[in-house]
Amino acid sequence: MALPQRCGFAIPGVSRKSTRDRPVTEVEHPMVRGAKQASGLIRLFYTQRFRSAVLIVVLFSLLPNIMFGRPIRADVGGLQTAALNPQADFIIGPQVPTGSSWFDTTELDRARAHGQACPTTPPTDPTALNDFILLNYYDLPLTEYIAYSRTQDVTFLNFARKCADAWWQHPTWIGQGSIRPWPDSSTPPPRHAGIGGLILRAMDGRPEMWDWINSYTRFHFDLWLKKRISDPQLYYGVREGAFALHFATWLAKVLPDSFPLQAGGTETNGATLRAQYLADIEAVSTNYYGRLQQTDGSWRWNDPDYIDADGGSLRGIMQPFMVGLLLNALIEVHRLSTNSTVKASIQNQITKACRHLYSDGPYRKDETVIGLTGQRWRAFWYFYHGGTSVNPTKYENGG
Repeated sequence: MALPQRCGFAIPGVSRKSTRDRPVTEVEHPMVRGAKQASGLIRLFYTQRFRSAVLIVVLFSLLPNIMFGRPIRADVGGLQTAALNPQADFIIGPQVPTGSSWFDTTELDRARAHGQACPTTPPTDPTALNDFILLNYYDLPLTEYIAYSRTQDVTFLNFARKCADAWWQHPTWIGQGSIRPWPDSSTPPPRHAGIGGLILRAMDGRPEMWDWINSYTRFHFDLWLKKRISDPQLYYGVREGAFALHFATWLAKVLPDSFPLQAGGTETNGATLRAQYLADIEAVSTNYYGRLQQTDGSWRWNDPDYIDADGGSLRGIMQPFMVGLLLNALIEVHRLSTNSTVKASIQNQITKACRHLYSDGPYRKDETVIGLTGQRWRAFWYFYHGGTSVNPTKYENGG
């Protein structure tokens, strides 16, 4: 079985540090390595302000899951859509009605811009395909469905469908469900897969997507989590596992009893598949993430593929924004599970983690900003705890 593929993983002649957090999976695009590759966006990913903004958005998503959204009408222009399906609410999540705030205005403006920019058919040229991947990172169709859910504006529904249909045609990763390289290869990695948007599209008139979604999710859940449940340390940190846990939890809730198979025929064992997903996500949440959480509420890991500026690899570090992704997935398990022991374990993990993130240093709330009198940081460190193989305490207090 091939090693799980991550951005810039095992590419000869490519600096792993320079590609570690890029949305480009250069394993699939070996010719796309030039400095022009989405360079402005990549530089933005490395800015403290961008990272801080991502962390704030993620942590706001961890607020109690109370349904604030407006009542959904029985129909919108006669359309029967995923956004009107009660099952879809579990994927879309609790939503506040849109208003005139800067956040809402910006969200909808960007949803329009990205929806318009998404092609109907994905490109095949490596450079253009890379731009298409960046456009969809993490899950553009899901965000368009969310915009539709908040506004009931059919413009966003049409964008959601167009973007999901285009992503479904990805020429090297999905191929309309025909590309299934596992177990020999694991592409696309979970954070690139866009499973949430595809699930909603499958619920929204494209049931032929279910077979690939289920096959992909089962493989990656097993690869990143189920096979690691007894490991003594986190397997490549928490990001890919968090996405895999999220996907499996969604399917434990919404995978239909029957759906068409790519090879022909019909899968009629959906209820059993859902039950297995539920049992697996409960086990992983308690016996893997619960067991490996530190007593202070942190999760810490090594990353042998990230080469730091000092030449060492990461040792014993935590990345708060990735922990936010994990907490979001654990919240979904808590929402779905009816097992009191599982729910208590997850509640304990979440509360410990949030206290640690806010009170123990990862959140920079007490530190003055140099050059801005009277101003203090309101941001998370990109790394916290640990350091590198060269300097084991380099990030002990953030960096």
